[in-house]
Amino acid sequence: MGNQATHQETCDAVSHPDFEEKSLSHFFYDPFASFRVNNGRTFLKSRKKTNYSHAKTVWPLPSHEVPFFPEFPIRSGTSEHSFNVISVVSSGAFGKVLQVIHKLDAKNYAMKIMSKSMIFKENLVHQVKTEAQIQVMCDHHPFLVHGPFRWQNKRNLFIVTDFIEGGDLQQIWQDTGSFHEDLIKIYVAEVALVLDFLHNAGIIYRDLKMENLLIDGSGHLKLIDFGLSKWLSFGDRCHTICGTRQYMGMFNSRMVFHETVS
Repeated sequence: MGNQATHQETCDAVSHPDFEEKSLSHFFYDPFASFRVNNGRTFLKSRKKTNYSHAKTVWPLPSHEVPFFPEFPIRSGTSEHSFNVISVVSSGAFGKVLQVIHKLDAKNYAMKIMSKSMIFKENLVHQVKTEAQIQVMCDHHPFLVHGPFRWQNKRNLFIVTDFIEGGDLQQIWQDTGSFHEDLIKIYVAEVALVLDFLHNAGIIYRDLKMENLLIDGSGHLKLIDFGLSKWLSFGDRCHTICGTRQYMGMFNSRMVFHETVS
């Protein structure tokens, strides 16, 4: 694998006579800086102090990568360079969503790019990791958007999902003016089914709105955006003020909104 040291080579390095055990409290041995692999032979080159001593993974990681690992892989087979950008779908405080096309399979996807600095600033690391976990575990449902790729680089997090060509329900409603009653019944039934699925999995969604309901090519709903979703044990309750303000009937700083899984 080129210059990348194997796990066995790393173990051999730690057992090397020049590698003092007491030094482990000060630094982790960096196999990429300390070894050169040439024709199957390994040469000890140098030792390097790093600030990775608190990493809990097999390979030491930089401080800007550790908080989001392993939900967002560092060296993924897919990266931002695997796609061509078609257009900007939306922009927000934490980043933007792009319509992209994969260079290999020529399939359209939606790429959500989130700024690490903004996530750290707003103390939302746990929330972002939860969003990725839910996407991985639950996107097999027919009314949830499939998200096949996610990774991170030095500055951003990336979540890539299938691109839903029909647009969101809010925009469609504004363009058409109204929906037929029979169509509304279908949409309500599909929302009920997907929320029931999430509740049975111990997940509360907490951001249900027309903008988060997309229409696929067959006319069915796809629920997106798990940014405010949360795992909740049976019978537990949340006490968080969250959601989209214009969808709240009343809002003030003293109100507490409850949601339970039952």
